[in-house]
Amino acid sequence: MATHDHALGLRVSFWVRFCIPSFLGFGLEKREVFEQSLSDAVLAALLYGQEDFRLEQVADPTPAAGDVVIKVTAATTCGTDLKVWRRGGHAKMLSLPTLFGHEAAGQIVALGDEVTGWQLGDRVVANNSAPCLSCFFCKKQEYSLCTDLSFNNGTFAEYLKIPAQIVRHNLLPIPPGVPDAIAAMTEPLACVLHGAARSNTKPGDRVVLLGDGAIGLMFAGALAQLGAEVFFIRRQQRSPSHWTEVWGGANL
Repeated sequence: MATHDHALGLRVSFWVRFCIPSFLGFGLEKREVFEQSLSDAVLAALLYGQEDFRLEQVADPTPAAGDVVIKVTAATTCGTDLKVWRRGGHAKMLSLPTLFGHEAAGQIVALGDEVTGWQLGDRVVANNSAPCLSCFFCKKQEYSLCTDLSFNNGTFAEYLKIPAQIVRHNLLPIPPGVPDAIAAMTEPLACVLHGAARSNTKPGDRVVLLGDGAIGLMFAGALAQLGAEVFFIRRQQRSPSHWTEVWGGANL
């Protein structure tokens, strides 16, 4: 199953980086020409059902008031994406067929009216949701429990429209020197940092992590920064020396 998951992630990454610009016969060296010439349609991966992905042309996203449009430069595959792909949908977030993917970094290429604080060319990463700020839970600052979250999906595409609510509250600039592929992992890293902060880990604590996937490795780094001794219970056989050197963790 792990190999199957990894294969899906590689396919999605391959689509975003290579297939999309070359789908109509254009090579990577002609990518800019391709993007300039495609005025009313762009390529995107759509989910039609259980394990049913299709690469199609869709309408070029146009920003409404408060929205921005980004050119996707890196898109990552979340564990939730894998589950939704296997199950063929998500009752709350998606209506099939649908644009898919929710972790990405990119560059602003269009601004809607009333957008302030952003410019064309800015490198950004956007969360895929934003709270309403007016419901019972938002008023208690329990934003993750918001009853009227604004969702956004569609990162497995050439371009992505970011809704106004997310632009206002969850659009972040990418610092100089941070690669887009790293910036695209802002959301899972935020989850890890939140979990590490709530773990009450102290220097010298011994912590066992169940799994050494992407989230597990980020947890190892965060907990090591807090002074913990980190151990892994692994699903796959890996060399222990690499993780020990990088994170200060050992393996079980």
